[in-house]
Amino acid sequence: MTKSFLICELHAMNADHIKAVFKTYIQDPNEQFALLINGAWGSGKTYFWEKELKPLAEMANKQTLYISLNGIASRSTLEQMLFIKMWPFLNRGDSKRNTQFGQLIGNALSMLAKKKLDVNLPDLVRGLSLDTIMYADYLICFDDLERCRIPLAEVLGFINDFVEHRKLKTLILSDETKVNSTQPDFAGIKEKVIGRTLNFHIDHELILPQLLRKYSSETEVFVFLNENEIFIRDLLRSFKEDNLRIIDFCLSIIARIYPVLKGQNPDNINNAVLCALTIGIDYKRGFLHSDDEGDYKELNMITVVQHFWSQPDQGGDVVPTELIKGPYPKAFFERYLKGFGYQFNLWKPIYDFILSGYLDETALLKEFEERDPNRIPEHIICFPLLINYKFRKLSDEDFLYFEKKTRQYAEDGLYTIYNYLQIADFYFYFSDNNLISLSYDEILSFVRKGLGKAAHRRETNDEAYGNMMHFKKNNDASEKFKGEVSMVHMTIIREKKREAVAHITSLIQAGKADEIEKAFNEQRFDKDFLPAVNMDAFCSVLRVAPNKSISQLAIIFEERYNAGIVHLLLDDGPPLKILESEVGKMLAYTSSNRVRHFVLQELRKGIKEGIARVENVKMKK
Repeated sequence: MTKSFLICELHAMNADHIKAVFKTYIQDPNEQFALLINGAWGSGKTYFWEKELKPLAEMANKQTLYISLNGIASRSTLEQMLFIKMWPFLNRGDSKRNTQFGQLIGNALSMLAKKKLDVNLPDLVRGLSLDTIMYADYLICFDDLERCRIPLAEVLGFINDFVEHRKLKTLILSDETKVNSTQPDFAGIKEKVIGRTLNFHIDHELILPQLLRKYSSETEVFVFLNENEIFIRDLLRSFKEDNLRIIDFCLSIIARIYPVLKGQNPDNINNAVLCALTIGIDYKRGFLHSDDEGDYKELNMITVVQHFWSQPDQGGDVVPTELIKGPYPKAFFERYLKGFGYQFNLWKPIYDFILSGYLDETALLKEFEERDPNRIPEHIICFPLLINYKFRKLSDEDFLYFEKKTRQYAEDGLYTIYNYLQIADFYFYFSDNNLISLSYDEILSFVRKGLGKAAHRRETNDEAYGNMMHFKKNNDASEKFKGEVSMVHMTIIREKKREAVAHITSLIQAGKADEIEKAFNEQRFDKDFLPAVNMDAFCSVLRVAPNKSISQLAIIFEERYNAGIVHLLLDDGPPLKILESEVGKMLAYTSSNRVRHFVLQELRKGIKEGIARVENVKMKK
């Protein structure tokens, strides 16, 4: 084939087809053009070259060279790189070339010794050693075309000089979606140089087993991943995820949580794997960041609305889209769950692990226990069937059964305190529409009894509370009852904070350094904790605290404001300033006590850095 051929775009080619085209290309001495393999970043193009195409070229007796164009800013640099790659072959072949090469290097060294060498090394060899090479015996792979800083027309012109005039077989690897094709003369020079563009997509069926081999030394993990390979592969295909680095990252997440997955309910295992893949991909793609740890972006609400978003025409059903306030959950749904057969559930310990690198195995085990279908009590089953917009789908008999059961369980205090607002709201609606014979007073009677009993468990959830308070109820009775639930929530919170502060204070006095760290870590995401501390009382304890307690506090304050959660702690500024002032006073009269003075200095440094970081985040907002 000559230069008069038509450019041929080969879409969605598999690996075997690309290898067939490549094999034909390297075997035909008359084809004077370059091949371009187009594929997304991280899709494995370089790996495919190294493992599949390079061996084919070597079998055809081609010497293979590889050059990454990433970051190259000048043609002279590219020429130097090509010379360096050719160096091992310059003194091979015949004695005449050996003699020329030896004389050349001798002259270069002599000029260097005299400090007269002011030209590039390729300039010395251009027209001599490089020109004496039989380029038809070589194949060169240029990678990362889209990351080259030389104007594209210029770099393609450089390649064309070797392709057209020296018959050098050339393969170019690039992500064309990242190439600035508007550069002057790019289209024309591309048509002249690139003979075929082969669109590369990874074959998950081939690549996954290779990625899984890295876990072969961890027998149980390796067996688990292989048993779930088809499920994982189908999910990745559904998500159109072709980036090998991202896939490898997600596999590492699944491997790490395997000890908790082991022996769990199969449906829950699949659901946890689904969560690990979607959150892992979103994190690596930049949709989520490390400082989103603990901020679940309302993803827990997708469980409620996924059915409605998947089937928008629900007739008379009310679609609860008001449950979602931000744009992220809908975008997440569009990326992964639209037209998807699996129900998504957010596993918060997995989410936090992906964003922070720390896996709370105890919390994840607890989630599995709570979701184990063999352990789900009847009151949990009844609630979503009745207190749900889909209650209309129940038969009259089922509605009466679940209404009676839910009312009894509610009065017994089995639900969370936030569930009681939902229960009251739905029961008011049922009463207004003659679905039940209970009056508002009778409804308030049983939900108040249950709320009081549920409060004794002292279970709170800031996310649920925030969702509850965000929306104004259309029913005045519901809105008024919301105030009662809010009061219960705040009372529990105040009691817990008082107890936590008292506990930490006692630990500081007793010098229990390890327990101090644990107690502070339990409050790490509580933005209201430090502002709630009575600083006068806290400072009085600090004055008599042993050195080891102060040293531990220094470590805690340094880590607390250096852990990517400063955006949660913006109200810590005032109490930190009080504490910093008090430590400064303590330093004034401890200079003779060297160790105490030293640990106080460390504590003050950590506090001052915390103040600076809090103020810096505030300024950016």
